[in-house]
Amino acid sequence: PKEDVTVTVTYVQRDFAIGYYDGNTSPKEKATIANSSATLTHGRIYNVVETGQYQITTPEIYVEPDAGYQIKSVIGKYTNAVGAPATIEFVTSPSDLVAGGVYTYKMPASNVDFTITFEEINYAITLDPAIDLNGKAKVLIKGVNGIISNAIYNSEVTVNVTPELGYEVDDVKVINNTTGLDVTVNDPNTIAKGGNFTFAMPDSAVTVQVIISPVEYAISYNTPANGTITDNDLKKDNTLEAKFTATPATGYQIDKVEASYQDQFGKDAKLTLTASQNDVTKATTYTYQMPASDVAVNVTFK
Repeated sequence: PKEDVTVTVTYVQRDFAIGYYDGNTSPKEKATIANSSATLTHGRIYNVVETGQYQITTPEIYVEPDAGYQIKSVIGKYTNAVGAPATIEFVTSPSDLVAGGVYTYKMPASNVDFTITFEEINYAITLDPAIDLNGKAKVLIKGVNGIISNAIYNSEVTVNVTPELGYEVDDVKVINNTTGLDVTVNDPNTIAKGGNFTFAMPDSAVTVQVIISPVEYAISYNTPANGTITDNDLKKDNTLEAKFTATPATGYQIDKVEASYQDQFGKDAKLTLTASQNDVTKATTYTYQMPASDVAVNVTFK
């Protein structure tokens, strides 16, 4: 025109797209955002936006894993000012990858695609070291003879307990180390004899407690003529000594004193008896180490 012209240029901040992808699918699937959140494989994201403006927007991603999982990685990719691939550097990120939390970052002048990946947690299974099982029982956790194993959430764990000769299983407990509560344990048909105890792994490390006790074996006595058996033990376990006292009647003496049992192979065997004194005309107390078997005591007088 035949006059001065004034040109006014107005700039507006550009909105760049922000996408979210499921790192646990193959190929990666783009998440559908609804109400600022989305469910992914093994977790979810909250408080997310789908657009942002360069250096004005400070977006956040709240990442929460499912039970039994933790955050493996949250990676944001974009194209920088010179057209090269670049990775988002987070301003803040959660310190607890199991509980999850918030990631924040500065919006670049580019579209951004985030890939969120979760991974299963291997929780520790520890055999309680405060319980002495040496010589009392053999314990296999997941088929391994050791004090530490591990398992993923909700998997079935087998604890095989084999009591040694002279011992029996009282109980097998599994303690959730996070809550301190008992985990439900499925017992074999006969707990005392041991076998496979199973439980579903919680989303926590656990401590296995195997409670073992000595078996009490019966002691039987004959009823002899011309004397008595007194002060006799009726039950003992094989960690203890047992005793009885043989007393001849007036005019009689101790003839034979025997204590027999069956060994672990089913063969008859005799126990070694220790007499309190050597005069067979007097009351004598006999002691012996209790075997892992019932015992039959036989005393005769003459």
